[in-house]
Amino acid sequence: MARLPLIDPETASGDVRASFDRMPVKLNVFRMMAHAEANMIPAMRLGNSILHRQKLSAVNRELLILQAAQLEGGAYEWRQHVPIALGVGVTQAQIDAVERCRAERSRARAARLRA
Repeated sequence: MARLPLIDPETASGDVRASFDRMPVKLNVFRMMAHAEANMIPAMRLGNSILHRQKLSAVNRELLILQAAQLEGGAYEWRQHVPIALGVGVTQAQIDAVERCRAERSRARAARLRA
């Protein structure tokens, strides 16, 4: 549950509204960041750079994001990036493999703790 009400993109103004207008999907993280108007645009530029201006392929980028989400328990990131991953060409089998790795690590960790 959000501690702040999420900004309605339709009621935003200025640069924030212009940014929302360019987004194909208005993710809640951006609706939350819109409370800090001075920081929203720079944060979006950083995100854009991470997503679009690195040397990793989109498939490898999304697999790494999903791996990090699994390792760190990032349920929100997982939910957001699975559809993105599928959209850039990651297969469902690859996503399932990332999920299986976490389950296997969890079982191994539990076994070590019992020993």
